[in-house]
Amino acid sequence: MPVKAPEPAVKYIEPKINPEKIAPPVLGIRPASPVKKASALNKNALIFFCLGLAVAGGVVYQFAFNSAKARYAQAGRLVKTARNAEAISAYTRIAELYKSSPEAAYSQFAIGEIKAVQGNLTEAIKRYEKYLVAAPAGDAKVAEAKFRIAEIEFKQANFPDAEFMYQNADIRASAYAERAADRVKQIQAVKTQIAGARKLLAKDPAKAVEALAAVLAAYPGLKAAAAGLEDAQKALAAANARKADKAAGRARGPKTRRRGVF
Repeated sequence: MPVKAPEPAVKYIEPKINPEKIAPPVLGIRPASPVKKASALNKNALIFFCLGLAVAGGVVYQFAFNSAKARYAQAGRLVKTARNAEAISAYTRIAELYKSSPEAAYSQFAIGEIKAVQGNLTEAIKRYEKYLVAAPAGDAKVAEAKFRIAEIEFKQANFPDAEFMYQNADIRASAYAERAADRVKQIQAVKTQIAGARKLLAKDPAKAVEALAAVLAAYPGLKAAAAGLEDAQKALAAANARKADKAAGRARGPKTRRRGVF
C-alpha cells in the first residue's frame, strides 16, 4: 500500500494584501522646499545679470575707448598738447587697424598737417595724397587736401604742378576757389616776367640778368627763373667779351703798312 506524506503541523495561510494600502518606497530624495527653489532662481538671475553687465561693459569700452572714433579723438588731444610724435604714432595705428574707416583717412590728413608744420613738405604731400585715396566719396576735406598740396607746391616754387592743382574742379567748387584763382594769376604774372626778361637776352643781357635775378629772389627754387638767369648771365658774359675785344683793338691803333707794299 502507498505511504501518505505526513501533513504539516501548522497549516500555511496566505496573507491577504490590499494594494491600495501599500505606501510607496522612500527613495531618499526630497523635493526642494519653496525657499530653496527661490534661492536657486535668484542665484541664476544674479549670474545672468552679471554676465549681461560684463558684456555691456565690454561693448561700452570698445565704443568709448577702443573704437576708431575714440582713438582718433585721443590722437587729436595729443596734437593739442604738442605731443606730435605720439600723435603720429596714434594716427598711424588707426590707419593700420581700421583701414576702411573714415578715421583711417582722416588720420592720414592729420599726419599731413603735422608734417607740413614740421617743414617736411614732401612727406606732407604724400600723406595728403593717401587721404585722397582713402577719403569717403564727397568728403568735405577733399578740396582742402588738394588746396594744401597746391600751396606746398607753390611754396616750393613748383609752379606747373601748383597751377594744375589750383585749377582742380574740387577746389574751384569750394571755399578755396578765390584764393586758388589769385594764386593762378600770380603764377601767370611770374611767367610773363620770365618771358619778358628772356626777350632782353640779345639786346640788353644786363637788364635780363637783373630782371631774372629779382624773380629768383622772390621765388627761390623756381626752375624757369634759374634757367633764364643762367642763359642771361652767359649772354652778358659774351657781350662783355665782345666789348673788351673792341676796346683792345682800338687801343692798339691802326696797323702799319709794310715797306714796299702799296
